[in-house]
Amino acid sequence: MEERAGGRAVGRALSQRGMARATLTILVITVVSKLFGFAREAAIGAVFGATRVVDAYLVASNIPILFFAAVNAAATSVIIPNYAHVRESEGERAALRYANAALALMTAGLLAVTLLSELLTPWLVGLMAPGFGPAERALTVRLSRILLPALLFQSLAGWAAGILESNQHFAAPSAIGIPYDVLIVLGALVGGIPVAARWGAEAGVLFLAGGTLLGSLSQVLIQLPVLRRYGWRLQWAWEPRHPAIVASGRMLVPVLVNSAAGAVNLFVDRLLASGLAAGSIAALNYGNRLYGVPAGLLVMPLVTVLYPTFSAQTAAEELDAFRNGVRRGLGLIGAVALPAMVGMVLLRADIVRVVYERGAFDARASAMTAVAFAFYGLSLLGGGWSLLLSRAFWSLRDSLTPMWVGVTTVVVNVGLNLALVRVMGLGGLALSTSLASTAGGLLLLLLLRRRVGAIGGRSLAVELGKTLLASAVMAVAVEGLERLGPAAHLALLLGRSPAAPGFLVDATALVAVVVLGVAAYAAAAALLRMEAAGFFAELTSRRLGRRAASAQAEGRP
Repeated sequence: MEERAGGRAVGRALSQRGMARATLTILVITVVSKLFGFAREAAIGAVFGATRVVDAYLVASNIPILFFAAVNAAATSVIIPNYAHVRESEGERAALRYANAALALMTAGLLAVTLLSELLTPWLVGLMAPGFGPAERALTVRLSRILLPALLFQSLAGWAAGILESNQHFAAPSAIGIPYDVLIVLGALVGGIPVAARWGAEAGVLFLAGGTLLGSLSQVLIQLPVLRRYGWRLQWAWEPRHPAIVASGRMLVPVLVNSAAGAVNLFVDRLLASGLAAGSIAALNYGNRLYGVPAGLLVMPLVTVLYPTFSAQTAAEELDAFRNGVRRGLGLIGAVALPAMVGMVLLRADIVRVVYERGAFDARASAMTAVAFAFYGLSLLGGGWSLLLSRAFWSLRDSLTPMWVGVTTVVVNVGLNLALVRVMGLGGLALSTSLASTAGGLLLLLLLRRRVGAIGGRSLAVELGKTLLASAVMAVAVEGLERLGPAAHLALLLGRSPAAPGFLVDATALVAVVVLGVAAYAAAAALLRMEAAGFFAELTSRRLGRRAASAQAEGRP
């Protein structure tokens, strides 16, 4: 509960139970959001398939993403620590005024970037997809000009999320993907069925782009009513010399560069993939999107909850609590990432078939996507650590260190891409991303230890060793179940052909294997007395579930 002392807000850091409750809130909403995300990707895949039309849409959407990924992350990441410091020293009213000042500067800058990008669209498309022919390039230019305003909308959504998360409210920021996905699905269905049937696939994909743009706008609108509940009101505040704005400015460029690293890696992947077999860009995208499910469900809730807590601890100069929180966060990410990586590799073909293989998405597209998905999955641990440790540095208002690590990661990724694409094709592109991401996470860990001192590396190593043992137990269980052929047996019981059991049978068998694998991992974790086992037991307890539901009903995080 918040206390006041000398006009300052203290006690903002979440307790163990508060962290679990907030993680549960994000997890539940993210599950719903991911289901809608599945519908979005499945709709695009079923209607348009893995074709050059989809390649053009993806390259066009990557142009605003190249900017958005950086600006959105900066909007959230720069605001949270500076908002916390202003609130700690001057109180709520001053923090809200800082938020409005940041909004004014962001809007002006984003409008300028959007207009400039509209003018440079043909050049940007040529840069990002040099392997495209004239027809694909012309279509990509048209799509890009529709999608570019998404840069403004999605970045403002990141600004709103930063304020809400600073106030330990995570529900609305977590839910913004739902209306976004719904509007994209509508655009895909309208564009891909009646419009494409009459005017062709190129006309249909324009409707898909329009749905994407409207979805981006919805991400801002859904958060505004919640912001008002926390006292925010739209007020003009042009204060470029405000101390917190100056501090934000010092952080901004390094955060932009660091946050752009992932988008640059994606750009390089797609640039090289544009010279591979048709549909390679689409396969990389589908595999990366599917990888985003475990990353979004298992890693991001923890990172999202811990970041405002880190900022509150560093603002109050509670470095012991900060170091302990970082160590615990790294252990928790390891406890979910390692078994998930094993599962993604072992079940890659089954997962892709159940999620995507229907309509125009044939066995060839499924095989290509499975390769990308498995290799992207190897980055779950290193990528999760990178996300958490970057935010730990940002909480200290140090954005230069993560920036240089991000630049190093891009260089490593590009070098590995050029080496591996020759021998592994699109699989080499995905593997390069995973190896570079893991190297970046380890480097950040070493640098943070140098900055703040020991963070309990020995106990973390012991915890990771236990996690590896539990993951090995799970792998044996999953592999044994897979060898039994659960889908074929279930099909026989239902009187269907084992060779073509159908979606429901495949999905049921896959869920059964996953559930039993998770049970094997949980049992091993309990026997090994993993630290994370207690946290997740608390997370899933009935009592905690009731408290989380009550908190949501009252409008709390």
